[in-house]
Amino acid sequence: MSKSIHREELIVIYRQEILKDIRLFTSQPVAKFYDSLFLNLDLSFVLEFPKTGRKGFSNHAMICSFIVMKCESFSMITDLVDYLNNNLLIAHYCGFDISAPLPSYWTFDRFLKQPDNQPKEDTDCKLGVHTASNQTNEKKYVFYWGYKNHVLVDCISGLPIYELTTTANVHDSTVALDILADTHTFLPITECTFLADKGYDVKNIYDQVQELCQGECIIPLNKRSTKNPKLLPQGNPVCDAGLAMWRDGKFSDNGCTVSAKYSCG
Repeated sequence: MSKSIHREELIVIYRQEILKDIRLFTSQPVAKFYDSLFLNLDLSFVLEFPKTGRKGFSNHAMICSFIVMKCESFSMITDLVDYLNNNLLIAHYCGFDISAPLPSYWTFDRFLKQPDNQPKEDTDCKLGVHTASNQTNEKKYVFYWGYKNHVLVDCISGLPIYELTTTANVHDSTVALDILADTHTFLPITECTFLADKGYDVKNIYDQVQELCQGECIIPLNKRSTKNPKLLPQGNPVCDAGLAMWRDGKFSDNGCTVSAKYSCG
């Protein structure tokens, strides 16, 4: 009986030692990549800790963790948090103290929302913003200094046709028509179908694709700041003054009926 108990105790100790060896839970080529990357990454131009107040997490470690997020193609901060907690060796290479709890989702989120200063090494970059996903109800967003690539892709072959790099403050919809026009000079796009995310839900894009290319657009609606109007029991909308509104014809644009027109006068 005593030998059996002794053997079980050895197994428990052995398992504990395995769990302590963080090298066993991360691919060695991946670990070697990040180890080499961060050893050669110069972040001396970034203040690692605030000069006053609570020390908190290292700014260098936070930046390295977002480099990991980019390299691993994570679109959500939650994916980054899970990855670092399950790959403590990578967290260690980022510069975190893995004997203590790693940053939470909210810590990473706050870090991204405080890009107060433009990088001194790149005075050309601009401040941009993007949502965590392309879902129409997405409310999470992040700010970043840098650039963005606008890429037109052939949906059938999956190959890029045209690429344009701009600063991060340039909205996607403002360059879409230029990209289509430039592409048309070397590859006819007549009768095309233009598929894009909600960032391209702009009227002039629909008009130009239809009028100049005789094509169509498939784009999710961007609800922006649209509101649900107050309705009376019989279905009539209520104006800002609280008066019932009545149907007063239709509103048309370029000969196309856009919507019904209501009036409270």
